[in-house]
Order: sequence, then structure tokens, then C-alpha cells
Amino acid sequence: MGVSDVSFTTVGLDLSRLAYIPNRRVYALSIVASKRPSIIADVSSVFAKYGVDILYFISSTVYINTDVMSAVVFADFTDSGISPSKLVQELKELNGVMSVEVLEEIVPGLVVDSYHYPLMVGGFRAIVIPEFTIRGWIHSFRVKHGIAAEVVLWHEGYVTGFTIFEELRKIMKGVKLDKLITIFLKLAQGLGWFIGEITELNFVKSSATIRVYDSFECLIGKREGVNRAYSHFVRGLFSGFFTALFGKEVVAVETQCIAKGDPYCVFVVRPRS
Repeated sequence: MGVSDVSFTTVGLDLSRLAYIPNRRVYALSIVASKRPSIIADVSSVFAKYGVDILYFISSTVYINTDVMSAVVFADFTDSGISPSKLVQELKELNGVMSVEVLEEIVPGLVVDSYHYPLMVGGFRAIVIPEFTIRGWIHSFRVKHGIAAEVVLWHEGYVTGFTIFEELRKIMKGVKLDKLITIFLKLAQGLGWFIGEITELNFVKSSATIRVYDSFECLIGKREGVNRAYSHFVRGLFSGFFTALFGKEVVAVETQCIAKGDPYCVFVVRPRS
């Protein structure tokens, strides 16, 4: 199966879960409400009514009760004519709103969403780790431990990829294997790992070629100026995923890499010889 060049438009999404604007009256309001089509519009209209500037609006269906949604609204009250406590009172009068609480500033201008915990992705607990932290883990680890670190990164990627396939197969019962690949690549993009596309797939030969844009791992190598193929975690990720998918041991080799000046990374998956 061949796939032509993919055209895509992406926009960054801030998952910081905090707002920090010094010298402003910044608050966050946690809201629990019954799910109905207009609830978000109704909540937003109360903020607009009093000129309260919404900075972030994060909403989620509570995973233990799909009839209830929770939200945290980060808002700037500086230029409004209402206090957070009075806004809370009006929000509580809305049909379906069960509770509203104010998350106070930690220091002036800084408020954090401490209401939503733990974080979840598709029903699984998740953590958010900033890229600068991962950069320290991966590059410093490799500088200090060399090939041993690369082996560990590959193994962790392999286990991750294999496990992702197994979980997808459980959840997406009856979905064809080629669609599971698409889901896997979209999941990786949704989690901020990379943008990927299949350019070659052969179930008979147990082979595949994946073009990867903006790999978080190889961007680290590019910024550190390594000038060589840099991926081991993502290479292991594809090795594990496609081993589980094909039902036989395969290995991914990175033939192009942004760390050595290529426009994108390319991973070729073939049976282990």
C-alpha cells in the first residue's frame, strides 16, 4: 500500500493547566454540571455578561460518570465589574450546574488547575512532562552512558509500541489492522510525539515504511547538533508495534533523520534477519 504526501495543518495546543499573568486578577473556577448541549455556551455567557476575559476553558466528561462534565475556567477579572464570589453565585443558578468553586491565586497572577487529578487519556492515567525535561533525560543519559543508554531507550520504546498495539486491539475490536496503524499514528500525534504517515505497507512481507515529521526525540538530537540518525526510542516504538501487528519479530531502522539535516525522518520496518 502506498500513500502519497500528506498535506496537513496543525496548530499548537497549550496544556500547561496554569495561567500566570503578573499584575492581573487571575482566578480559576472549577465547575461541575450535567451534560447538555448548551451548558458551555451558558457558562461562557455569564463571563461575557460581566466582561470577564476567559483565558482558558478546559472541559472533560468525568470518566466515572458520563452524564456529568467538569470544567476549569481560567479567567482575568481585572477589567470586570464583578468579584469571583458573585460570579460563582450566578453560575450556580444556571440549569444543570451542580457546583462551582474558586481556585485561588498561589502568588499574584498565578493560578493552577489543581481540581482535575489524575489526568486521563482514553481512560488511562497519564502524566505531562515538558520537553525540556525529556531533553535532559534523553541527551544527558546518552552522553553519560553511550550505547547502553541507547539500548535502554530502544527497549522502552519497543515495550511501549507492543503494549499500544495490544491495548488498541482490545479496545477497537473488529477494526482492521491497517486502521489500527492509522489510529496509532493519530494517537502519537495527539500525544505530541510526532506526525507520522505510512508510505509503504506489505502484510505478506511484514514490512512498512513510515515517514515522521517533528519527532520529539530527533528534535533533541538536532538541537544538540549530533549530525547523525538519532532515534532509538521511536525506532523501538515502531519495532514493538509492528512486531505485535505482523505477529513476527521485525525491526525498524532509521534511514533519514532531521538530526542530520534531512527534512523528515524515515523508518523502514523489516523482518529481523
